[in-house]
Amino acid sequence: MFHLNIDDNAEILAAIPAILRFTPEASIIVLLLHTGDAQDEVRNALRFDIDPTAARQLTSVAAPAFHDVTSAILVAVCGDWIADHAATTLDIVRDGLAELDIATLVRLITPSLDQPGQWTDIDRGERGPVTPFRDSVFAAETVLAGDRIAANRDEIVAEFTPTTNPVPIVNVDPAEFLIDTFETIAAIITGSAHAASHPDLATRVSLLIQDVHLRDTLLLLSVDHAAPAARLWTHLANQLTGASRLEILTMAAACYYAASDTIRAGIALDTAALDANAQRLDYPRLAELLLTALQAGFSPTQVREVLSRITIRHQK
Repeated sequence: MFHLNIDDNAEILAAIPAILRFTPEASIIVLLLHTGDAQDEVRNALRFDIDPTAARQLTSVAAPAFHDVTSAILVAVCGDWIADHAATTLDIVRDGLAELDIATLVRLITPSLDQPGQWTDIDRGERGPVTPFRDSVFAAETVLAGDRIAANRDEIVAEFTPTTNPVPIVNVDPAEFLIDTFETIAAIITGSAHAASHPDLATRVSLLIQDVHLRDTLLLLSVDHAAPAARLWTHLANQLTGASRLEILTMAAACYYAASDTIRAGIALDTAALDANAQRLDYPRLAELLLTALQAGFSPTQVREVLSRITIRHQK
C-alpha cells in the first residue's frame, strides 16, 4: 500500500501512475485513504471515465472498496475544454462519499500526470506545478520494486497479445513431470531461473491445469510472489490457445489482483472474455468470481487471503 503526504498536491499526483500502474488520461481517480499510526494509507484507487452517471453509481457499484475508509482524494485528469464537466463529476463523487461519512480532503484537476503543467485545487482556488511522474521519487521506487508503469492503457492491453508458439514437445520424464514443472515455476517466480530457458513450460502447464486441484496448487504457489507469477502466467498464456489460454489468463488476473495491479487484472479478465466469446468457449468460473470481486471493489488484501486459503476447500 502507498503512504501519501496529503498536504503535498504535487506528490499526490506523482503517485497516481505508480498506484494504477499506468498513466491515465481523461479520467476521474478516487484515492480512498485510511488514517492510522499518523500516516495516510491508500486502501483503494478507483478510476473511471469523466461520466456523471458513473460517478452517481460509484458508491453502490464498488461498495466494498469503501470499507474502513476514512477520507478520499479526488483527481480529474483532463484538458481545459472538459474541465467544467470534470468539476461537476467531482461534485457528484464528493457528495456520494459524504453520504458514507467519508471526507474529501482535496479535489484536483490537472491536464496531465507525465508532462509539466499546473494543477488546480478547485475548492481553494490554488494552483501549483505538476511534477511529471517519471521525475518523481515514486518512479524510482517503482523501478526498484521491479514493477512496470505503462504509458497508457493500450500499452497494457498489448501485453496480452498471443505470440507464435509451435507447442514444443515435452521432454521431461513422465515420472518426474509433476515435480519438475512445479520446481521450474517456483524457480522462475523467485528469480533464480528464466522462462525463456524453458520453451516447453506453457505446454506442461496447460496439461497440469486440466486438474483443478493442481491449478489451485499453482495459484497457492504464486501468492507470495504474485507480481512475478502474474508476469509468468501472462507469458505462458500468450503461447497458448483455447481453454488453456483462458485458464492461464485467469491465473494471471488472480496474481495481478493479489499484487495490487488491478488494471492488469481487469485487462486479463477482459481478454479472456473476448477470447471465450470469439471461440465459443466457457468463461472460467474463477474468472467470473474475480471479475465480480474487481467490479465490486474488493481489496487486493482480501483477494490474497482467499488465494492463500484456496487449497483448504479441497482438503475438507
